Amino acid sequence: MRKRSGPSLRQQARKLGTCGQCNGKGTVIGVFHEMACFHCGGSGIVCGESGEPLADHETIMQLRIRLNWANRRIRELEDEKKPPERDDDRGHGPMGKRYHGD
Repeated sequence: MRKRSGPSLRQQARKLGTCGQCNGKGTVIGVFHEMACFHCGGSGIVCGESGEPLADHETIMQLRIRLNWANRRIRELEDEKKPPERDDDRGHGPMGKRYHGD
């Protein structure tokens, strides 16, 4: 059964941009100390298309999507780096002779 209308059943990655007020740092310099950026809520992330700040739950969801993607990519790269397993050397003893258990 395919969903034809309404909101998506799965969360989709949105285009993100950096906050123009804090330049993506999440903090602004006050008179005496740094404080959380009032525009982006301290995340440094805004919607890439409109430049509007994201709600806290939306920011968390978008960062989780990107973290999952990065972890998956790391696993893929680690699997590519592993040497292939060799089946031809099982059961061989010293000097390449076949070991029969005697």
